[in-house]
Amino acid sequence: MKSLLKFVVMAVAIGAMPQLAAAQATRTWVSGVGDDANPCSRTAPCKTFAGAISKTAAGGQINVLDPGGYGSVTITKAIAIIAPEGTAGITNTGTSGIIVNAGANDAVYIRGIEIMGSKTGTYGVRFLAGGSLTLDSVIVRAQGGPGVFFAPSSGVAKLAIDNSTISDNVGIGVHVAPTGSATAVASISNSFMNNNQAGVRSDASASSGNAVVSVGRSEMSNNVVAGAAAFDTAGGGSSILAVNQSIMSNNNFGAASNGSAQALITVAGSTVVGNTTGFHEVSGGQIFSNSNSLLNNNGSDGTWTVLPPK
Repeated sequence: MKSLLKFVVMAVAIGAMPQLAAAQATRTWVSGVGDDANPCSRTAPCKTFAGAISKTAAGGQINVLDPGGYGSVTITKAIAIIAPEGTAGITNTGTSGIIVNAGANDAVYIRGIEIMGSKTGTYGVRFLAGGSLTLDSVIVRAQGGPGVFFAPSSGVAKLAIDNSTISDNVGIGVHVAPTGSATAVASISNSFMNNNQAGVRSDASASSGNAVVSVGRSEMSNNVVAGAAAFDTAGGGSSILAVNQSIMSNNNFGAASNGSAQALITVAGSTVVGNTTGFHEVSGGQIFSNSNSLLNNNGSDGTWTVLPPK
């Protein structure tokens, strides 16, 4: 009887081993000299973000220990990836650097990562689904397409970018473009969107929802088409872009609103200088600016509606 009992206990213990081995940690680590066969612990870190994310619980956090290239990653759950500035890189030649395709209420937070596309990366950061995405102290550069492409297809999704640089991309720096019935709400602060096709673009033309973007204390300069752009077509949602205390300089258009009256840009307390055209309204697009914005040394200041100061 004792032998039988001992056998049963051992069998249960052995049966539980795979489940214990598969348990995910709330906090994991990666290192440039790590190994994805490791458990991603502090003393036995993983090598890549993709290796670590499979061993990190939903709502958990991946920490970067030291400099290294950590590879592209697809995020399907709430998670944070944290790196000291200047240490962690993703080189995404021919692919996307980070794809977010998470649950409707999942919050994704990325800090301190540099994503470099060598002019062939399709997207630096591509958001397809999730509750929110925060990019803090992130660099996205040299992408063959957009730097940050925020394109939820349902619900209301939120994007926050702070203290970041999205520059030198062949496509748009930050492109907020919901599809289906989605509404996308984006806030950009203390950031640089320079040397792209356009710095920031709000575009609800493919959605029945809205694209609502605010930019504050930021710079959108040296972009091929426009520093700030809104595009929409009649009948869908609205594309709204509010720019406050920011600089739009040396672009073809400082701000450009195009497509319909549902494409709306407001500019307050900002500097619009050195552009071929300061403000550009076309095909019904609307730009409103109050008198405390500075327009100077543009080829033409362009057309807009002046709002009285309050």
